[in-house]
Amino acid sequence: MWRLEASDVWTLRVRIRDLDRAVISCAFVGTKPGDATPSYLGGDGSWRGPEAPPAPPLNRPLAGEALELNLPGPGERDQRAVTAYLPPGHDPALAYAVVYLADGNMTRSLAEVTEAAIIRGTVPPVVLVGVASGSQPGEDIRNDEYIVGQHPERFEAHRSFFVDDVAAWAESELGAAVERERRVIFGVSSGAAFAVTMGLRHPDRFGKVVAFSLGVFPVEPSRWPPGLVPSHYLAAGTLEEGFRRSTANWASSVSDAGGDCVHVEMVSGHDYRMWELQFALALEWTLAGPNAPNS
Repeated sequence: MWRLEASDVWTLRVRIRDLDRAVISCAFVGTKPGDATPSYLGGDGSWRGPEAPPAPPLNRPLAGEALELNLPGPGERDQRAVTAYLPPGHDPALAYAVVYLADGNMTRSLAEVTEAAIIRGTVPPVVLVGVASGSQPGEDIRNDEYIVGQHPERFEAHRSFFVDDVAAWAESELGAAVERERRVIFGVSSGAAFAVTMGLRHPDRFGKVVAFSLGVFPVEPSRWPPGLVPSHYLAAGTLEEGFRRSTANWASSVSDAGGDCVHVEMVSGHDYRMWELQFALALEWTLAGPNAPNS
């Protein structure tokens, strides 16, 4: 950075390949205590090049319903926050395609993307079920629960809670589908590592995997039973090299196993705006594409 002479104004110059197609979040982040929350620069806090894809349509306020509740969590005396989105006209007596989300704090904002797609008719009515990641001062609970091998006991407890307990609740209370073809698991970064690992371990339950900016390549071998390779929609930014590489490698693993796979790279970083846009496209491919089940 360079300081303009005799002023408190600093300038920054960054060179980015294919900048005209870039989508990049921009923010001021303070360095003093209490300044940790970014202050975004107008609009949705992003810069889009003239040839970049537009932001996805959002439906605000939601016509459907967003539920916030706590379920008995994976740890002793643990209560885990769950956020569920129910589409307009939801009837729990019907069976809905369902997306299970790691990092459930994103559920409410992604519901705005989802509902706009439902209203446009590009995806069928779908239920979102987001599970909050673990939190404990001084400990990396999130990665313990999402990444194989980091803390086996916590990982297994969370896996069972997510796959068994949360799904059983969603099926009983929300009308979430039980067929693998109508069950999607989603995550970003370390949450993406969890999503693809669950697609490996439970291909009989999750027929679709949506994973963005894969943080850690799964240590388990990519072997699925014949005919049970989940369809994958994978995306990463060209400006997040390690995540980009892991995502590309996983796309190769899925294709080598004979699975359907969409692999997208955007001129972006480890960026929610990229994930938001790709989530809208992933819903269309997984739930309303040529191989999608009837809703």
